[in-house]
Amino acid sequence: MNKENLTKKQKLGLGALCVFVLMALSTNPIIHALFLLFLFIACPACLLLGLVSPQTLSPWLGSRATRKFICGSSVATFFGFLFLMIISANPTEQPVEAGSTVLENPSPNAELQRRVAQVEKEKAALQAELKKAKAIPKPVKQKLQPKLNKDTANSSRASSVKERLAILVREQLKKGVDIDRTRKVSVSTHEQGAYRVTVEFRAGGAINPKAYIEGDMMNVYKALYTSGIKISKVILKAYDESTVDKFGKPLTMLVYHTSLTKNAARKVEWSNYEFVEWGGIWNTVFLHSKYQPVTPETVTTRNNEQSSGGEKSGNSRKWWQTLDLNAQIKLHSNSVEINNLDSYTWTDVKITLNPGHYTYSMSSVNIDHSQPQTFDLSDFSNDQGERLDPDNIIIKRVQLTAQTPQGLGMYTGGVRR
Repeated sequence: MNKENLTKKQKLGLGALCVFVLMALSTNPIIHALFLLFLFIACPACLLLGLVSPQTLSPWLGSRATRKFICGSSVATFFGFLFLMIISANPTEQPVEAGSTVLENPSPNAELQRRVAQVEKEKAALQAELKKAKAIPKPVKQKLQPKLNKDTANSSRASSVKERLAILVREQLKKGVDIDRTRKVSVSTHEQGAYRVTVEFRAGGAINPKAYIEGDMMNVYKALYTSGIKISKVILKAYDESTVDKFGKPLTMLVYHTSLTKNAARKVEWSNYEFVEWGGIWNTVFLHSKYQPVTPETVTTRNNEQSSGGEKSGNSRKWWQTLDLNAQIKLHSNSVEINNLDSYTWTDVKITLNPGHYTYSMSSVNIDHSQPQTFDLSDFSNDQGERLDPDNIIIKRVQLTAQTPQGLGMYTGGVRR
């Protein structure tokens, strides 16, 4: 049969035959599976069709479409393709190089076997190189950063501590006014590695500067001794910068100087520091005469100076100095109870709650010495006229100023609950 005489169906048949041959020779297991499927379906189907109706295959076989030819061709094709598939699935074994891994159950894919053997060989080579590298001693690395000596480390730590202490002081002296009144903070190493802190600050509070200064000192002492830093002693100095000399030049005058050692600080219950009688705890090194209380024995001298408009020489008291009022104050949920412990009535009394910070006051009342008097907290107001809210404002200290038979008297202290 010449190629020119082939019909279209015959050409398709020859193409299909070529495809089957390629599938039989392929090493891909998926193509093998498809080939077997076609082989076990197509060959028996052609054999059965040739036995029943040979003329059906005449477009492909022409005059050869007989039962004998179809049966022989089907059997020969089946076994021929099966033989080709077996040969392609079992290729000639290649010699294995020394040192490579041989698989006990080789895969049908020879290329995969070759690659696995190559990977195993490279792995063995890398392991050998790694053993050689481990046997070589490692060079000692030089430290680029010079080690700080003990003096340098201590100096760096001390500088950090000084900054922390200075920040604590400034935070306390800015409370309520948001103005830094710190003049100077000095920190030095004192005894056994502890620090000695000296603070100089500007006095505040125009109405009662002494109480204001004492409030600042209490806050600073608490902040420093509860900071967790080892402190041996704290020295506080308050300066008045509100006066000028006769030429109008500002004067800086020391008005209050106290100190508190670590031994005294250990005895303070810092959670209730507002109620501590600080006059007996800290050491008052200096107190300006205008803040010092007077006794009834000096009132006559003071009144004479006030009436004459001049000042006596010597150690006589000044006219603006005050008496100490003897009082006992208790704070209730919505009221404050004041007990006059003097033997005379206080007149024109001004009651100030929280002097210096969140201040509320009441004026022009009289307090007799015969029995305690109670005042509602809602009757107190601040400078803006706002009434005190007992649920939002905590009362820590109370200040009293009053007229007495001996002159102006004053009391400042904590409250009992």
